[in-house]
Amino acid sequence: MNVEPNAITSFSGEFRFLSNFWICPILYDGLEFGSTEHAYQAAKTASRMYREMIRDAKTPGEAKRMGKRVPLIPGFHTDGTALSVMEALVTQKFVRHKVLRELLLRTGERQLVEGNDWGDKTWGAVLFGKEWRGDNHLGIILMLVRERLRNGTLKCLE
Repeated sequence: MNVEPNAITSFSGEFRFLSNFWICPILYDGLEFGSTEHAYQAAKTASRMYREMIRDAKTPGEAKRMGKRVPLIPGFHTDGTALSVMEALVTQKFVRHKVLRELLLRTGERQLVEGNDWGDKTWGAVLFGKEWRGDNHLGIILMLVRERLRNGTLKCLE
């Protein structure tokens, strides 16, 4: 994947707010979750019981681990559902939270890449030598939300 020289390639430090692990309330299916990660992991299952268990996870990392052990909605990862859910949750994060929205807009036109060292080449990208490999779906969604915020096609709640 082509990464621009001034790209943001780590959702840590001053850019930690871009991470799905950032703590902020997110609504999904009538439940309030502590982070986008919590809500995304809960969305993977149709079981209300598992969704509530994930909602109650103490950290986004714990929610992610729990999400790996729940019965998945058939086709969740193969029919585009995962991408649609992630886009809706990330959109909500920035539409509902003014401070986060302003921080996202301050990234300007910079390319957003969820660079990681845990091997996630679906939502992010991994650096191999000087080459980035991955689909970077989270980065692409963030840039899409940023553009929609900038051009006024998203209605903000605060």
